[in-house]
Amino acid sequence: MSLRFLTGDENGLIKSVRIPISDQPLPDGSACPVTLSQPPGDPTRNNAVDKLALRTVGPQKLLAVARNGGAASVSEVEGDGLRIIHEWKEPRMKSADSYIGLAITPSNRVYTCTTSGHIRRTSLPSPSSEASTSKALLPMRLCDLQISSDERYLAYGGDEVNLSIWDIEKALSGKSPSGSEAQGSNANEAPATRKRKKNTELFSAEVWRAKNLPNDFLSLRQPVHVASLAFLGDSSSESSSVSQHIITGDRYGSVQRYDTRASGRPVAKWPMFKSVRKVQRGCSEREILVSDSESNLFSIDSRTGKILRNFKQVSGAVTCIATVPFPIQVPAPQSSQSSPAIVQSYFSSVSLDRYLRLHSTKPGGPKDKNVVSHTGQTRARVFMKSTPTSVVWDEDLNSTKGGDAPTDDNVNNDDEDDEGDGDGGGESGSDGGLWEDLDVVAEDGEDSEDGVGTPPPRKRRL
Repeated sequence: MSLRFLTGDENGLIKSVRIPISDQPLPDGSACPVTLSQPPGDPTRNNAVDKLALRTVGPQKLLAVARNGGAASVSEVEGDGLRIIHEWKEPRMKSADSYIGLAITPSNRVYTCTTSGHIRRTSLPSPSSEASTSKALLPMRLCDLQISSDERYLAYGGDEVNLSIWDIEKALSGKSPSGSEAQGSNANEAPATRKRKKNTELFSAEVWRAKNLPNDFLSLRQPVHVASLAFLGDSSSESSSVSQHIITGDRYGSVQRYDTRASGRPVAKWPMFKSVRKVQRGCSEREILVSDSESNLFSIDSRTGKILRNFKQVSGAVTCIATVPFPIQVPAPQSSQSSPAIVQSYFSSVSLDRYLRLHSTKPGGPKDKNVVSHTGQTRARVFMKSTPTSVVWDEDLNSTKGGDAPTDDNVNNDDEDDEGDGDGGGESGSDGGLWEDLDVVAEDGEDSEDGVGTPPPRKRRL
């Protein structure tokens, strides 16, 4: 049994990593990355991969790649190779910009967005139609953008940009959201009134916007810097009004949960972390994965903010997380055939220390009232040579069956050797004769067979 993940790195390389699944942590070297594609010419940071997105559409497995220089492409994954279907370049992108949003939907549409707010929707070509493009302009200084599962709404946030939700069809309809309608200006209104309306009036395609947090204990305004966000749960497409639960993490170390039906303020705020790098919906319904700038990776409860798991053995800040949305049965070791199979959920992470790691959790943990905080399991890690920037699971259900995982006997024997009692392990096999041939040395205070005892201990000088 094995899982395959696709990664993009700072040199523009797309790599594939297949990691065996075992009930025991795997030693380093159990999996090796395979390069699927590289940018034209020598790999440089100008072609660094900003975002990856993967979606299985019918018989095709499509991988979207957004690069630092503005180039983007969609390829079909064919084994250990990629076949480019469509590629384009964002002409509005400047040298200081980068991609902060990328998504592929089941309707064969690709969404991209840059830090300067240039969003594009590309409809992929088909035998009956050609590729088409729709563009729009969002606020600048964005840090993250996500598309809802029903493809009705988009949510974004950034540096001094509050969390906001837009209707996708209205935003990409061709009507500019700027102008007198968005500004709410009126020649007969006082300047102070126009300023208040400027902060409260929504754009034409905007359906909801978060409010500023209350002032701190010094009556100073709290800054806004949304670093990462994620939709929680699936929205109902039958409802005419927006109803979303969104989790955000900011650069100042707090995680907020928003309910658009309640108010513009967060319904919960947990200032328990360092500068947040990534928040993402976990493997179970009420689990959130959070990473910060100090190499910490946590799993928290979306209802209470309680830390459920703390994943150790991470020595670099986690920049991207890819979850497997269903639990997997791991066969029991051959030494204990009577024990039932182990059911676990898996997700992978990439960090600044150039490692890809595979983590495991027990499914349904956050739903259990008796669950307590404990250390999560890091099952394997793979050195990637260059710093990975993004990771996705290949969505292949067959990849979880019949992999090249090491046998349970090899895993158990390695663990037994590592967990010796300090006396060199057992005396079975070829080591037994080695210990029998060694001479026995007398203990302290006893005479050996030749009548010579051990020297007395030295006296300390007073």
